[in-house]
Amino acid sequence: MKKIIFIIFIWIIGGCANNRGIKILKSQYTTNIDAIFGNYYALLIYVDDYTYLPKLRTPKYDIEIISNILKKRYGFKDIEIISNPKNYDELVSILDRYNLKIGDRDNLLIYYAGHGSYENKMQEGFWQLKDARQNSRVGWISVKSAINNTLKLSRAKHILVISDSCYSGAILRDAGTSIQVNRDDLEYYRQIYIKKSRTALTSGGLEPVLDSDPQNPNNSIFTNALFYVLNNNRRAIFTLEEKFPNIKRYVKLKSDQTPQYSDISKTGHEMGGDFIFIDRFQSIQSPISTPTSNSMDSSSLLMEKANRYRRGGDIKRAKDYYIRACNLKGDREACAWLGYIYGKEHDYKSSIIFLKKACKYGHRKSCEILEK
Repeated sequence: MKKIIFIIFIWIIGGCANNRGIKILKSQYTTNIDAIFGNYYALLIYVDDYTYLPKLRTPKYDIEIISNILKKRYGFKDIEIISNPKNYDELVSILDRYNLKIGDRDNLLIYYAGHGSYENKMQEGFWQLKDARQNSRVGWISVKSAINNTLKLSRAKHILVISDSCYSGAILRDAGTSIQVNRDDLEYYRQIYIKKSRTALTSGGLEPVLDSDPQNPNNSIFTNALFYVLNNNRRAIFTLEEKFPNIKRYVKLKSDQTPQYSDISKTGHEMGGDFIFIDRFQSIQSPISTPTSNSMDSSSLLMEKANRYRRGGDIKRAKDYYIRACNLKGDREACAWLGYIYGKEHDYKSSIIFLKKACKYGHRKSCEILEK
């Protein structure tokens, strides 16, 4: 099953010649929470070998350092790197290919690194691909029409756009206020996961940004800030918004650019939703809940809503309530229904995950199905 965190890492900037190494320790993460938050996948796209515009140095190395830590520490199971797409059609075909394989429990990361531009008359931001020219829109791709439409069409649960580019703030609604949360509380983050999110972190607003970090020129300032935060994290689970103040502080101390974080307007974002990182080197303090008499009593309201939406044909909303009843309350009937629904949708990996949970909680028919 393809579960994708559609984090669009838009890295439109230059860099240096040497890749920084990452020392990866053996993961001590043992809690099975993939069934709650899904698997993490990434599509990383960079452009450095321009035909007509100045060539860039760091995009490849920015992607490599972030790709490494995402895969080895944060559990991204499928990371695809695309280098130097030539034009609009080529990049859109790549994005469309991902939309076809993304399900409604999936999370996807897309990282774009290359030149960026902003047109005042159009009030619109563009990524400039390999064939881009300075005074022509050939080889340009509109963030609003191409990327935002991709977010609208995607069934993914969570999509995060991280943009390290000149004028990258064009993708945002308005920079929101950051929050501070110090908790490794699974129930708190389950509630965030249930709500669809379409958010973006950018290296600046409508301004040029620096190509490389003067004190650590192997990568851009923004890349170094993000890597620093991910590498020095001590939390088992967190949202990107919680880490935003540290990223912003790192960049502001070294440059005049101001990172921003907000939801992306008119793309299906639901208030309260956010992209969740899970650090496989840390331990979750709160165990996954198991069924008790109290939790089963409180799950009845969730099941009532789920069954009502299912009978009314609103399977998407039904699944949201079944997931809450199954994962939060340990309701075996909810888990069994999820196994059935995902099986009907040909998402067999998710189906097996929930059938196993239903069997564990005592649902005999689910056990029988798994034995066949």
